[in-house]
Amino acid sequence: MLQAMKTTLRHRRLVMLTVAVVAMLLVGAACNAGTQPGPPEAMLRLLELVNQARADNGVAPLQPCGPLGLAAAANSHDMAEHGFLGHTGSDGSQPDDRAVRFGYGSRFVGENAAVGPDTVEEVFLRWMNSPGHRQNILDPAYQHAGFSWFGGYWTQVFGANGAC
Repeated sequence: MLQAMKTTLRHRRLVMLTVAVVAMLLVGAACNAGTQPGPPEAMLRLLELVNQARADNGVAPLQPCGPLGLAAAANSHDMAEHGFLGHTGSDGSQPDDRAVRFGYGSRFVGENAAVGPDTVEEVFLRWMNSPGHRQNILDPAYQHAGFSWFGGYWTQVFGANGAC
């Protein structure tokens, strides 16, 4: 019972944090000159890099998507909390399970995950230099994306045909 309460509280905190990040992205949050960029700015920068790479390759831009951001955050937090890098969650969930769990409504999703890079630019370059990750970033079928970073763990979730 106590473990279930702790899990529920952790989930609520995760949802509140991610909703705040997504809301800031959607209203065009920007960092002030001379300040250290926080997570919303980093996620906005990652979206910019992804969409620039897509434009350079003749692919339509991705739109930020709250449910996919929540799915990404769930994976980043799970990996950080349990000390692993992967697409299968500690509860056995897959990327499409998490997307549906957070309301995306489509199982047509892909996911990139990484651990370690300190900057958005470093993780983006790592993904672009990996054929499978690059394919996810440039896949013209994807319409939406959500991004997360927590405790050194990065997650991108891409999707199509779902509700944002």
